Amino acid sequence: MNTSVELRVWNLSSRECQAQFNGHAGFVRGLCFAPNGNTFLSCGSDKTIKQWHTIPTSTSFFTSFSTSSSSSSSSSSSSSSSSSSSQVRGTKPISTFLGQNAYQGIDHQYGKGDIHTFVTCGAQIDIWDYHRTEPVHTINWGTASITRFGLTRTHSPSP
Repeated sequence: MNTSVELRVWNLSSRECQAQFNGHAGFVRGLCFAPNGNTFLSCGSDKTIKQWHTIPTSTSFFTSFSTSSSSSSSSSSSSSSSSSSSQVRGTKPISTFLGQNAYQGIDHQYGKGDIHTFVTCGAQIDIWDYHRTEPVHTINWGTASITRFGLTRTHSPSP
């Protein structure tokens, strides 16, 4: 049984895989993008969090999403799983964070400046900093398990 899990970016209109990211050894349970859009995070049942580059090596990655297919072929139920020649830089993780429990979700803090904080949930909530190898803070309720959560942006009212 193959336990390697890959993340894929698909062009839905052409049904082609645009990029593959290999690295998790179990189910991927959560994804979130960093505020700058240059990286994203994934977490899963393998107790790891992985950071990935999203910047393409060529512009064809993003161009393929904005151009529509001029040929109107009939819909077929078969889907192509072959990879396109366009690959994203960093199909291997930039960094990996190892946790104590399987993760169910992940979200990133948004705000002004260069934000380096993200949060994971599972058996506990962990608050992470990109520059540290373990959580900066952990919130634990004992037997409860957190399966979903989200960070919200706050806006201060204009004077």
